Amino acid sequence: MKKRNIWVVLVMAVLMLFTGCANEGKVNPLLGTWTGTLDYTKCFTDMMVAENAEIEQFVKFENLTFTFVFAFTEEKVSVHVDEASKLTFTENVEKGIASMIDAMAEAEAAKNGITVEKVYEGMGVTRDAYVQYTIENMKIDAMVDAMATALELSGAYEYDENQIVVLYDDNTYEEMSYALGMEDLTITISDGTNSFAIPCTKTK
Repeated sequence: MKKRNIWVVLVMAVLMLFTGCANEGKVNPLLGTWTGTLDYTKCFTDMMVAENAEIEQFVKFENLTFTFVFAFTEEKVSVHVDEASKLTFTENVEKGIASMIDAMAEAEAAKNGITVEKVYEGMGVTRDAYVQYTIENMKIDAMVDAMATALELSGAYEYDENQIVVLYDDNTYEEMSYALGMEDLTITISDGTNSFAIPCTKTK
C-alpha cells in the first residue's frame, strides 16, 4: 500500500481532527472484527500474462481469493490475510500452473502430430516432475506471501463518513475508503497499483 510524506499527514490529521470533534459522543460504527473475501484471480492472471504474453492462451486460474480480517478498536486498526486462505490461494495457483503446462503440452503434441507422452519424453522428464519443477522454480509460496503482505497494515486511525486514514509511527499514512450498510461494510484498499473493494460482514 502506498504511504505518504509527513506534510500530507499533518494536513490529514488536522482535517480528521475536525471530523473527530463532530463525531464526539457518537458510537464508532467500525468497532469490531470484520471479514471479507477478495477475488484476486483476474489481477493474478494479468500479472502472469504481463510477464510472458506467450502463455496467455494457456492460462486459466480459478478461485484465487484472499480472506481479509479487519480489526478495529477505538485506537487502532489492523488488517491481515487469513492464513488458511493464503494456503488455499497457493494450492489453486499450483493447480493453475499444472493446467497451463498440460495445455501447452497438448498444443505442442497437436502441432507435431505426436502424443503428449512423447512431448515429455523429448524433454527428458515426466509430466509430474516437470510440473513440480516449475512450481518450485516459481517460488509460489513466497509470491503469494508477498502479495498478501502488500495488502496488510496496522496502525492508529481516524475516520470520517467515507474514509479511514491509518497513521503510522514513521509519520506516513494510508487511506482506505469505506461504505457502511445496516449489517455490512465495504472497504476499498490498494496494493499500490490496483484498488480492491472488499465486502465485509461483522464477525465479532
